[in-house]
Amino acid sequence: MNKIYIMDAGVLSDDRLYEYTLSGLSEYRRERVENFKQRSVKNQRLAAGVLLSRLLGELGICEKHVRYETGENGKPYLPDYPELHISLSHSGSLAVACAGDMRVGCDIQKIGTLKTAVAERFFCKSEYMRILSAPPCLAAQEFFRLWTFKESYIKLLGKGLSMPLNSFEIDFGDKITVAESSEAGKCFFREYSYAPGFCIAQCCEGQEPCAEIKEINI
Repeated sequence: MNKIYIMDAGVLSDDRLYEYTLSGLSEYRRERVENFKQRSVKNQRLAAGVLLSRLLGELGICEKHVRYETGENGKPYLPDYPELHISLSHSGSLAVACAGDMRVGCDIQKIGTLKTAVAERFFCKSEYMRILSAPPCLAAQEFFRLWTFKESYIKLLGKGLSMPLNSFEIDFGDKITVAESSEAGKCFFREYSYAPGFCIAQCCEGQEPCAEIKEINI
């Protein structure tokens, strides 16, 4: 089983819809939203919660009543459903969430300005050279594309900021994988073209992500 959902958080700028939607989530998810002051961030986090609620609902699980715990590096998981793995991400006006019966991670990044110094410092040499060799009009996209691959893998592992981005390399072979990972079984990536100006990736352990991305509206 593998699913990935996406949602535009902009609709939650409506105050009444925001409050109504927030009230339908668990206390844990509500706190994850309300801990931030900036409304745009609240909207992003609320949208991610909505997607998770939809994913769980399709499996017969009511998000409002689930119990959450966090791993060593802060990744939430559902201790009453150990066979279920989840991952959330948001950037700009969009949020994504994925779930699977294998370890999964997802990431979305709004394409911004290319910062070559960041790429040189945080990426492997081959990845940095890949960005430099891209046509100038595509270099920023390649940077954020690589970033989503790396972030989705780190989220799969639940490592957070404790794992340097240059401690592993993305292998662009017949299938996009992590080269010689000692942290997990063979991990595969899939990227999604949903909205211009965004890079979206999902990473799955053991098999290539099979899910088509599904848009959720409220």
